[in-house]
Amino acid sequence: MKTTKVISAALSALLLSACINDFLDEPPRKQTSTEIETFEQLNGLFITREYSSQNPVFLLGTDLAGVTPKFYSDPMMSLFISFREMLQYVWDCDYVGDMANYAEAWEVNYKTWIFPANTIFEYIDKVTGDAEEKRILKAEAHYYRAFANMELMDTYCLPYCAENLDEPGLPRKTSTSFEQDVTRISLRDTHKMIEDDILEALKIKRTDMSRSWHVSLPAAQALAARFYLYSNDYEKALEYAEKALAAKSDLVDYNSGEIYMQPQQTQFGEVDFTNLYNDWSDDQKMFAWKEFYHFATIGAMIIPVSDFLLGKYDQENDLRYEFLIVDKFGWFLGKEDISTKMYMYFGMSNQPFGPTVQEMILTKAECQARLGEWQEAMETLVPLRNARMRPGTPKLTATSQNDAILKIADERIRELTFATRWSDIRRYNNNETDIDDVTLTRTFYPYTATEFTLDGELKTYTLDKKSRRFAAPLPTNEILLSQGRIVQNTY
Repeated sequence: MKTTKVISAALSALLLSACINDFLDEPPRKQTSTEIETFEQLNGLFITREYSSQNPVFLLGTDLAGVTPKFYSDPMMSLFISFREMLQYVWDCDYVGDMANYAEAWEVNYKTWIFPANTIFEYIDKVTGDAEEKRILKAEAHYYRAFANMELMDTYCLPYCAENLDEPGLPRKTSTSFEQDVTRISLRDTHKMIEDDILEALKIKRTDMSRSWHVSLPAAQALAARFYLYSNDYEKALEYAEKALAAKSDLVDYNSGEIYMQPQQTQFGEVDFTNLYNDWSDDQKMFAWKEFYHFATIGAMIIPVSDFLLGKYDQENDLRYEFLIVDKFGWFLGKEDISTKMYMYFGMSNQPFGPTVQEMILTKAECQARLGEWQEAMETLVPLRNARMRPGTPKLTATSQNDAILKIADERIRELTFATRWSDIRRYNNNETDIDDVTLTRTFYPYTATEFTLDGELKTYTLDKKSRRFAAPLPTNEILLSQGRIVQNTY
């Protein structure tokens, strides 16, 4: 049985991927090809990967994106956001799966994460090298595969909850063999498959986090905290968040001068762009950003932000608004209109997607609040707020458990934005309470299989909290190449 095209293509590309000299000290970079015979070459499968997700479901599917009809109708804007990507903005399930080059999340995760992990499992006992280093790399590979399958599950499967356990999950792709069955297993079994990988990743003994493109034990603990939070298992999420924070809790203080503003000249005047490490051309500084447990980014595209997101900031005191929200972004795009605002982090294309210190602080606080310790939860937020707000800003307080839960949810929006919002909405709508439920709506153009009808009457699109469209359509081409073993989602 032949597996999908992307997995097949990844075999020849990644099996020949090379290592680099001094692999423990070098950040990710592209390499030449050679046959895998040594531990260093096998390890090179990961350290030469570029850990950047390109997932329009996460980037365009939530209430944080604000692509207005006026913005999209400008002919120039199609250069920044394609019709194919914009189908995720209106939660299409009729056409998007058939689009050429649709499968960003599928391809990136299988090619960059899952296939290299499976290659390591296949070769680890065949290559030369130190036994302890092999054990570390094997645990690291479990981390990568779990990380990838978590994104795939949150993209293509219905949210994890009791009523969805028997719904289709992912293919159980655990080897490099073309003959492995790619039939989708259940969501229950998919969740267990990911958990098993995380438990293996937690066996890693490396504690050094100075080279964030490598996996450490605190990184595995942070990923476990994310996984259990997304599973609504607050006791375990709290346990692992606290373990990660015990190993590392350093934050970048936005008041300290560590963050810079870099003016960009346009025909209409200057636009101030954030420059988090004062040198966009030096990726080494991005890899070394001290808040990462494990370096991975999500490409933010050029997406105008919504009024909903802007309204979550204390615009006078929150330095995230000052540094991360770009005002007058239309000027940069060559438009005199100043209404368009954009979110930036590491330049225009990347923000943290791997687990970070701030995510663990927010995870710990949320778990405390949901477990009844809501006063303690507000105290947990103090270091993060101190690092992000102007001095003298009043402390964030809550009047009840429910109030604390909602205020922590808002803090996640301000701090983690596009990296976690899609996954957060999925779990909010399927957890033990309805106070945090989210129904998504937006007004936009009607569309056909090939384009949005820009002269058509605007319509309202709604994604109800229990909508099956929380599972995006799988790429049709992958279904065809699997000869029907991979089944499409039903709507």
